Amino acid sequence: MNDDSRKTTTRVGAWSRGALGVASSLLIALTPLHPIAAYEWPGKLAKALRALEADSTDKRVKAVRELVYFPLADVLPDLLAMLDDPSLPVRLEAIRTLQEMGAVEASAHLRPFLIAAEPELRLHAVRALGELGDQGSLVLVTRSLGDSDPRVREATIAALGRLGDEEGLAAVSTMLADPDPQVVMAAMDVLADVGDRTAVFALLERTNANSPRLQAHAVRALGRLGDRRAVGPLIGMIYNLHPEVQAATIEALAQIGDPQASPHLMKLLVERHQDKLGPQLLTAVGRIGDPRAVPRLLQVMRYSALAPLTADALKQIGPVAAPDVLTALNQSQTRAFQAHCLEILIYIQRDDTPQAPQAREAIAKALAPELSQGRLPTEDVLRVLLAGHHPDALGEVLALLAREEGDGLEGGGAARVKLQILEGLGAFQDTRVVEPIMALYPELEGAERLAALRLMGHLGAPEALPILTRALTSGEPQQRQAAIAAVGHIDGPKAGRLLLDELRTGSPEVLVEVGYGLGNNTAPEIARELLKIARSSEGEVQFTALQALGDHVRREPDPEVERALVEIALGSGDERAAARALDALAARPFSGGVGRLAERYDGAGPILRRKIIAVLGDWGQGEAFDVLLKATEDRSAEIRAEAAWALGRLGDERAVERLVTLLGERNWAVRLNATAALARIGSGEAQPALERVLASQDGYMRANALYALATMGEAPSRPELLRLYRRDSNPQVHEAIFRVMAARGSEADQADLRYFKTRAQQPALRRLLRQLMGELPSPAGEPWVRYILTDRGRRMPGQRVVVSLADGLLVGRISDEAGEVRLERVPAGETRLIPLDEVFRRAETRGGR
Repeated sequence: MNDDSRKTTTRVGAWSRGALGVASSLLIALTPLHPIAAYEWPGKLAKALRALEADSTDKRVKAVRELVYFPLADVLPDLLAMLDDPSLPVRLEAIRTLQEMGAVEASAHLRPFLIAAEPELRLHAVRALGELGDQGSLVLVTRSLGDSDPRVREATIAALGRLGDEEGLAAVSTMLADPDPQVVMAAMDVLADVGDRTAVFALLERTNANSPRLQAHAVRALGRLGDRRAVGPLIGMIYNLHPEVQAATIEALAQIGDPQASPHLMKLLVERHQDKLGPQLLTAVGRIGDPRAVPRLLQVMRYSALAPLTADALKQIGPVAAPDVLTALNQSQTRAFQAHCLEILIYIQRDDTPQAPQAREAIAKALAPELSQGRLPTEDVLRVLLAGHHPDALGEVLALLAREEGDGLEGGGAARVKLQILEGLGAFQDTRVVEPIMALYPELEGAERLAALRLMGHLGAPEALPILTRALTSGEPQQRQAAIAAVGHIDGPKAGRLLLDELRTGSPEVLVEVGYGLGNNTAPEIARELLKIARSSEGEVQFTALQALGDHVRREPDPEVERALVEIALGSGDERAAARALDALAARPFSGGVGRLAERYDGAGPILRRKIIAVLGDWGQGEAFDVLLKATEDRSAEIRAEAAWALGRLGDERAVERLVTLLGERNWAVRLNATAALARIGSGEAQPALERVLASQDGYMRANALYALATMGEAPSRPELLRLYRRDSNPQVHEAIFRVMAARGSEADQADLRYFKTRAQQPALRRLLRQLMGELPSPAGEPWVRYILTDRGRRMPGQRVVVSLADGLLVGRISDEAGEVRLERVPAGETRLIPLDEVFRRAETRGGR
């Protein structure tokens, strides 16, 4: 390595130091932690840099490759110097390493290689500049479209697609006429992936290429592009003699989804449904969803071996297919065909399109009489009617239930039908069901009785209380539990007194259901009785009473109950009872509460200390600051984590210094809650510390730190995000990067999102990217959510979470049932409840602030 090159790279390093200064604290985060850990011992970097001067080319190549494990700021000048190495393999490795490390700062040093004599250098340079996303290189990269080496031209096309500039994409369109097929196909792919609809006619022209392979590739690109102007010409290619082109044409028409293609595809389906093209045609017709295709599809389903696939296509068309399916069902005598029709009718009733209610009504009117006629299998017809739960079907369903032998079915058949009805009637939400069920109840037994008890509770029918009371004393454990659960769904004093009697018995197997029911009961006298039990009992009975009182207090203010809860919280010798009382008080501060809780905290055990800190955080009163700050030094990591969260609720900037210290804790919950708290406080003093958190070994920590920085308006720059994307393989971190870019919304960020969409491996991330780019609609008021702060997927009552939504960042805590999470918007005070059923799902707004 010569001295001149060293001097040159030193000057470059000095020139770019200002640009790198902002990112200097972030550089360690951009390298995977396990390699960094291996390179941390003193002198390792110096030894690695000395290896760059080895005489052997292979050793210098290896030395350059190993620099990838060090922070970029420490090795950038030396990597730039290796671009001047006399050995081609070393220079190539230096370019690759700069690309892998996301060294945008090196772009100016890579540009001269675009006109190097060696094709390999030109190829590596154009790839690197494209991957680095350097807009300043756009003009020079575009010139490489004229390179003599087809590999360079192909890489240039990919780079221009990555850069996403309109002029660059226009130049890519000209490459559709390139003599090399690989280059042409690369241009097609880029134009389709970036959604450049100005290229539709150029792509259509390439469907006339001499090569069937090029024709098929152009057709697939048109399908991905989704421009309806291509539909007419593509319809003309349906009968192309080359199988690959024909298959690509069918796939492209399905992707575009224009109904004008449906008759032509159906005509071909009738001719070809028995050969290997049949399944693809069925998929395409179903995906397009044209109602005009329904009669022909039913004809194919009646006679073809592809009946299951045909049924799937009809399901995709949806509720508009119902009239034709009902007609075909009425005309058919074939059991297999009838079964397919009934399955279709079940499926399309689950649809939420505007046509669905009309379809449910038509299905109910057509099939309800079948329950008494017996032409179709009773159990299958029931499944259809219960799936639609339309009021017009209820009378016939109840009439069938009343028939002693289940419409002539004997033995097990009658029992199955009765149980099927009892388990499905709740979906009707119709109180007309209660009286027939009560009349039938004495004749039921076993699973039928349990289903009837659950049904009466589901409908909240007070007239069923006499039957439920008898079930409570039946002595049969399952019936008793089902009856208690049913009574819990019925409001009013009578139901409440039954549950109070069960509470006083203290049977542990029913206390959960008893507490739930008493908490839902709105009768004032029930709350007073619960208060007596809470004061006079102990153990699980007291805990259950306190939990139910908490539900009352959260529903509406009750000064008497609240005073009693304060007495228990501050005076009970049982710390678990005191903690439950504080839970019941929820977010209702009481006079002098901060000071009195602070006094109780000093002598309390860990369970009560943690609850006191949680309550002080929920109250959010500034006078609690000193208590909460002191609690961050508690010997219990759980309490330190709770205190960090609570300080975030207060929003006091005095807490920043201590919270930054907590970021270095070994306990994951403390670090996570400190990160969320710093995001809430939003102090600029926290930025360097949060950037250091990006180097955490915990993917949730890294993702949450990125969200926190974005919430504070201090998100890393675009080059830094791109570098982080390349250096961090964690899906949570990738998602955070995508959301931050989408929120900024610049043209460069949108181009990056398009590029990431083509590279995303996980279906969930691809779907997220499409949603962020507006390709998938997110219904108003129901944004997609993603859970960030969770303990490796475990869901625990009281666990803190951060949820990322399309319209902002939310923080909250899982409820006691661990079935939903209460979220408070940052920084406003809106509250949402989100079920925790899926990783991705829609948020359901409930309640106010």
